[in-house]
Amino acid sequence: MHEAADDPAAILAALEGHLETEEFATSMYLLWGLIGDTGYAADAAREWLALDHRDRDAVRGYYDHWLFEVCGYQRP
Repeated sequence: MHEAADDPAAILAALEGHLETEEFATSMYLLWGLIGDTGYAADAAREWLALDHRDRDAVRGYYDHWLFEVCGYQRP
């Protein structure tokens, strides 16, 4: 049995409704472009699936953590 973080369908289903804003769509693109082939991908996927996706501050915090703290992008 696969964990949800290993299931692309579960990850994509959790994305529903989060690509409607430029902020979140850009963050998603940058994040997964950087970590898609690294050891971080499974951790990021698990954290994404554990989020309350209706809580926009939590989603923003997720992106801030991964983009700025883990991947090293400079904050705007």
